[in-house]
Amino acid sequence: MLLPQPIVCPREIYDMMVECWNRSDCERPTFKDIHMFLLRKNMGYNPKDEKMNQLKVPVC
Repeated sequence: MLLPQPIVCPREIYDMMVECWNRSDCERPTFKDIHMFLLRKNMGYNPKDEKMNQLKVPVC
């Protein structure tokens, strides 16, 4: 059983939360995956925009 999606929570954020709750740790997103997701969200990334799929963010 999962917590329901909060009304003010965008679907993409909720989907990421659900992935993080996966019982199998190997199927959860890595911190790098979460970091990249949040960077893209912060930059206005839209997963439907094919041009942004090639976005590369420098790793510190």
